[in-house]
Amino acid sequence: MDNITIYTGDDFLSLLDFKSLNKKTNGKSYDKDNYQTLAYDLSNDSILSYVIKINNPNAEILKIVNDSEINNPVFIFATNDSLDGRSSLSTKAKKNDWIKNIPPITSKMELRTFIKEYSKIKVNDKCLLWLVDNCPTNTIKVKAGTSKKDLIIYNLSLLCNEIDKICSYKDNEISIEDFDNSEFKTDVDIFQFIKDCEQSKYYNIITGLYKLNESHGSQSLLMLLLYALFFRLNIVDNNVSIEQHIENISLSNLLNKYVSKDWEDIKSNIITVNPIRVQISMNEKGCSAELMSKKINNVVSAIIDLRNNISEDIVYPRLASGLSTNVNQMPLSYER
Repeated sequence: MDNITIYTGDDFLSLLDFKSLNKKTNGKSYDKDNYQTLAYDLSNDSILSYVIKINNPNAEILKIVNDSEINNPVFIFATNDSLDGRSSLSTKAKKNDWIKNIPPITSKMELRTFIKEYSKIKVNDKCLLWLVDNCPTNTIKVKAGTSKKDLIIYNLSLLCNEIDKICSYKDNEISIEDFDNSEFKTDVDIFQFIKDCEQSKYYNIITGLYKLNESHGSQSLLMLLLYALFFRLNIVDNNVSIEQHIENISLSNLLNKYVSKDWEDIKSNIITVNPIRVQISMNEKGCSAELMSKKINNVVSAIIDLRNNISEDIVYPRLASGLSTNVNQMPLSYER
């Protein structure tokens, strides 16, 4: 039974570890929808050895592994703390040190180190800083005592896929420009566009509106901008702790604590807030709350005009002007 390894930590990092250990070995994969021959393959002592990989095992699969004679290496992926702790195999695994828990990357320093070690060619310093600031994130559920909590982690799968594509055609250092056509560059463009709106850069705002309009559409783009400006408005006061910022933005101190007029509990989903993005915003120097409020008013006016069928070629220049001069503009549709 010492041929067993159970991964319970980060999904992508566990997969990287598995691949590094089994580069030239034949393998067979199983999951809860495909395990009819698992018991046979576990005990098969044929000269043609192979590695067995089991993804997201259910209780029946764990029992098969526990009750079988193991003659081939077995790697079980019960990542993100999904291993059933009530199973006999789980008890044996803890006793015999078969569990391999590789924690997810959640900090900038860890991400920086990971990128430098993962990339086959050098990533220049400016690009490395850019990737650390703009790497996409995911939300996963992890165990916290008897319940589960949300954890924000970096999307390493998407990041590494982009790095691999660049390394496949380039043999010198990687720069920011190499990510211009990456799958997450659109999100990064939005972040830069939001910064331009805060810094009142007219030319960047007007060109950004038309560029992002092609990928998002006008209504979606302006709603994203509106949400981002509200987010930034909540973080204007840098004297507040990051925990307080997250509580204010998520409304966790207000939601699910009141009843309706019929004395029934009002249930609402708590807004998920990325603490990494909050920390980045706290470190950036933004405009004042007064100016941010004017920018928000101008975006709302633009949304109203678009919903009243006024052309983007009229709305966008007015919005760019309002965001760059910080002069409140009433919706044109109200003046009809």
